[in-house]
Amino acid sequence: MHVHLPKPLHGWREFLGEVGVIVIGVLLALGADQLVERTTWRKHVAEAKEDLRGELQADLFNAQERVRMESCIDRRLDQLEQIIDRPPAQAWKLLAGHGIVPIRVWTTSGWDSAVAADTVTHMRAKERMQYAGVYAFVRTLNELARDEFAVAVEFRMLERGGPLSEVTQDRLRADVARVRGYNHVFALGGTQISTLIRALGVELTSEDREVLADMKCPMPADTLPGAALR
Repeated sequence: MHVHLPKPLHGWREFLGEVGVIVIGVLLALGADQLVERTTWRKHVAEAKEDLRGELQADLFNAQERVRMESCIDRRLDQLEQIIDRPPAQAWKLLAGHGIVPIRVWTTSGWDSAVAADTVTHMRAKERMQYAGVYAFVRTLNELARDEFAVAVEFRMLERGGPLSEVTQDRLRADVARVRGYNHVFALGGTQISTLIRALGVELTSEDREVLADMKCPMPADTLPGAALR
């Protein structure tokens, strides 16, 4: 029994040629889709990096502020130790408009959005690792900032004036020691993370540089009622 294969209408050569055209067309279409997709992701990555630049500029400012203020905060803590020993008799305002330490938020929202949108997977591997390392550091510093604030806010107990119990004095002295430790950690961490952020091509804005250059260091004794500290 013989099986007769159907013959193409115009012959096998023409048929294979038509199939080849179809295959090439499909491949070109797939290649075009991939090109469009790569172009779209490059755009998304560029937009994400611009957002990250603004976010890291704020973190760089925080870092440089803590480096510059390390000695100022140490002097404030020195004065607080004296005030704890000899608290003012009347109510007063401790560093009105300021804190013993700067109250800053170390932000990661831009990075979190880029991760959620899968944009970071389309960055170059080395660049992605750099950003990931910086933002892991930022998260650590933000947690330390919250812990530091929770301790430093207890110094507001001194504002009520009047004598302090020995228990309260001991507690506040311990708080001074803890904040002093946080201060030195922030100065060291600020130096390190500044280097990492700048390696990504991020620098302070001219306005931020002016703010840092004009930064003052008010002291607790500036508003302390009665005789100045010796």
